[in-house]
Amino acid sequence: MFRLVALLAAGLAGCGDAGSSSVLLSCQGTVSLLEEGQQVNPRGEKMSVAVAVDLGDRSLTIDGYRWPINGDITGNTVVSTQYGKGHVILNRVTGDVSILRMPAGRLEIFDGVCKPAQKLF
Repeated sequence: MFRLVALLAAGLAGCGDAGSSSVLLSCQGTVSLLEEGQQVNPRGEKMSVAVAVDLGDRSLTIDGYRWPINGDITGNTVVSTQYGKGHVILNRVTGDVSILRMPAGRLEIFDGVCKPAQKLF
């Protein structure tokens, strides 16, 4: 069985410290992997990911890469789009998240729900 293990946050120094604008989220959902228009992983494959949100820096941390937040950060939805790489849409009220990434030759789509998290150690 094809297994995709992804960590969408490289960790946050000082997460939860006074004055920090960083938030760590734990997200559960499903992932679809598409190559040449065909799904190559089991339908409904479950996946858990972490998303680091830093509104002060206007960024998300995904797989160790900084994604800039585009547009208004005061509304209910936070959006990050990078041409040729994908996008992230995160609802600040419901926790719904959609992550679309386009690594070489394929499409990865994660849809899930996020909740506040904290580092385990």
